[in-house]
Amino acid sequence: MKKKTMNAGKSAFWMAWAIASVMLMPAMAFAQNGEVQSRLTVQKVIVSDSGEELEAVSSVKPGDTVEYRLVYTNERTDQISNLKPVLPIPMGMNYLAETASPSLYAASLVYEGGFESAPLMRRITLENGENIEELVDRSQYKQLQWLISDLDPGETVEISVRMRVADTNTAIRPDLGNK
Repeated sequence: MKKKTMNAGKSAFWMAWAIASVMLMPAMAFAQNGEVQSRLTVQKVIVSDSGEELEAVSSVKPGDTVEYRLVYTNERTDQISNLKPVLPIPMGMNYLAETASPSLYAASLVYEGGFESAPLMRRITLENGENIEELVDRSQYKQLQWLISDLDPGETVEISVRMRVADTNTAIRPDLGNK
């Protein structure tokens, strides 16, 4: 399979966009119709000899890991069922497998819809004509989705996931495609 690449100017532009998207959303809060309050925070993961720390995002560079946290609070007077929070993955960021908490419910290879049960699989045909399924590389994921079965009145749930800033050799597609 041939890997598409971009010229250095376009690659640098999209890398800057990815870094800016992380830095511009260290803490965002949203209310959906007065029913669910949500808050998104982004922190940089720092690993040292003494362990791991999370710190405010002041800058990121290729190879850095960031943690996204989404907090949802039910502000209704009744229970909410089957809440499906979605987190788009900014271009230039790669989802780190097995870092989602709680576990992922679904993922998508496109930025609009297209959700399937996680982990994503794809059917390929081998040279000998045999059809097999293979695991899709998580770096190809464009959106992540969770399932919160029930959220009682006043209850809060926290979702977290880690992503790595792609290195400058990674092909970043400005058209949001999944090729």
